[in-house]
Amino acid sequence: LAVSFILISRGRGTPLTSFASIALVTFGAAATSSMQLLALEPSSWRGLAAALVPTGFAAAFTFLGFLYPDGQWVPRRSRILAGIVWVWTVAQWFWPAARPVSWAPAVALLVYLLMIVAMFGSQVYRYRRVATPAQREQIKWFVVALASVVAGYAISQVAALYLNGLGQDPT
Repeated sequence: LAVSFILISRGRGTPLTSFASIALVTFGAAATSSMQLLALEPSSWRGLAAALVPTGFAAAFTFLGFLYPDGQWVPRRSRILAGIVWVWTVAQWFWPAARPVSWAPAVALLVYLLMIVAMFGSQVYRYRRVATPAQREQIKWFVVALASVVAGYAISQVAALYLNGLGQDPT
C-alpha cells in the first residue's frame, strides 16, 4: 500500500503508474493466506476473494515480469504469454477447476515456477538487450528482491510437498 501511495502521489498519472499501483495492491492482498483461505470458504465473500487472488497474481506477473521498469513489452512476444495468463485468470473467476488449489500440489508448483522463470527470462532479456544504465540498476535490485521471494516460496512449497508425502499436515 505504501509503495502504491508513493507511486500515485509522485507519479504523473500515467497508465503504467496506475497499473503498477493496482498490481501491487491486488498482489499484496492476494498473496496473503487469509485471502486465499477466504476464497475457499463458503461465505458471501468467497466470490470476491476467488476473483481477487488470481487477478492479483496475474497483475503482478504482467507488471513485474514484462512491463517493469519502463512500461514497454520486452520481449514483444511476452504479450502472448501475458494474454494466456489473463485468459486463465478470468477462467478462474467462473470455473473453480481452473484454480491451482484444485490441482495436484506438484502441478500447481510447476506452473507457478514456470511463470517465475518467464519473469526472470524477460528481465534478463531486457537487461541485456534494451535497458539503459539507469534501468539496469533498477532491474538488478528487482531481480535480487524477486530471487529472495522465489527462494523462500520454493523452499516453503517443497517443504509442504515433503510433509504431505509423509502424511503430515504442513501447517
